[in-house]
Parts: sequence; C-alpha cells; structure tokens
Amino acid sequence: HYTMGGIDVDIDAASPKIKGFFAAGECAAVSVHGANRLGGNSLLETVVYGAIAGRSAAEFIKQGAMPAGNPDIYSKALQETDNLISDILNQKGSESHPVIRKILNETMNEKAGIFREAKGLKEGLDVIMELKERYPKIQLNSTGRRANYDLLWAIQLKGSLDLAEITVKGALAREESRGAQFRTDFPVRNDKKWLKHTIATWDGHIGKLSYSSVDTSLFEPKERKY
Repeated sequence: HYTMGGIDVDIDAASPKIKGFFAAGECAAVSVHGANRLGGNSLLETVVYGAIAGRSAAEFIKQGAMPAGNPDIYSKALQETDNLISDILNQKGSESHPVIRKILNETMNEKAGIFREAKGLKEGLDVIMELKERYPKIQLNSTGRRANYDLLWAIQLKGSLDLAEITVKGALAREESRGAQFRTDFPVRNDKKWLKHTIATWDGHIGKLSYSSVDTSLFEPKERKY
C-alpha cells in the first residue's frame, strides 16, 4: 500500500531536474525515511513538507524565477493526455483491467515483497512485462469521458505497471540487503557499493536506473541490528 520513493525533490520540496516543479506528500521522495519506512512519517511528509512545498513555490513565483516558456509545451502535453484517454476508450480486446490488476498485485506480493531474491524478482519482471503487452488489449465497459471510474482505474493501472517494472528492476540491481529490502541471496548490507539513492527515469518506454550519493554529513551510517 506504500512505495518508499516518489518524485525526486530536495529539502525545499523542489525538483532538482525541473525548474519550478514542487512535490510533497507520499508522491514525493524527500528521503525522510532512509531505506526503511518509519511509522507516522506520512504525517511528516504531508503536513510539514506540504507547508514547505507551498512556501517554496510561493517564494519561487515571488522572485519571478519562472520564465514564460513556450506555450506550445502546454498544448502539446494537453494533447498527449487527450490522446491517451482516447486510445484507452477506443481499445478493443478481450482483456479486463481488474484481472490484470489482480495478477499484478499478486505478483508484487509474491515476488517483490520484503524478502526477495534474484530468481523471484526475474520471474516477477517477466510477468509484469507480459501484463504490459496485454494492457493495450483491455476493453472498458464504460466509454464516457465524465465520471468514468472504469477509465480512471485503467489509467491508474498503466502507471502501476510502470512503477512495478522500475521497482523490480531497482530491487534486482541492488545486490544487498538494506532497510525494507532483504535480499536472501545478498543478506548483508554493503555500504561500500550501495550507500546511494536509486534514481529511476524513463527513456521513451524504457525504465532506466541511475544513482545519487547519500548525504552522511550529519549522521554516520551504522549497522542496524534487530
């Protein structure tokens, strides 16, 4: 029910990649958790960083830091979204998005839970990629554009499939155990190689991984024993 990641933002809730973009709450990754999710931190993410994001955005606008930009960018984005909706509404096939979602949920629970290993993760990734191939064949029961939950759930499923793919790829690449990831085939934490954040980006339809350093200036990393 929760992903310990999200939109990459700094301590001011600002994106380091996209000027003028701010995010807060559980959709953002300001890294208050570290490698494990602490109970109650969602309140910190929403209340504290919601306020920080609002103030940061207001200050950004007050400084006049946002260039006017090209209005075609917005019309293009609007058109792409409209095309996505039209494509989903017009899809014809025998697939059902509730069925695909059920298989995806079961696969992530069984293959990409806290206890993981390469074999299960690879099997899970194979299932996810198969589901992504099946997705264009789903057909909605309702084809209206207003108050259409059938459409909403289909759009959400598209994002869930992408998130599942990149989550499993990240888990496979990180050959160590840390926080909420316990690799049974790599049970030891490896700070020398893996003390870093995983950054996921999309190149077209291909999910790619890169990494950024962890700021350890305030706290020295230590082994956590249970």
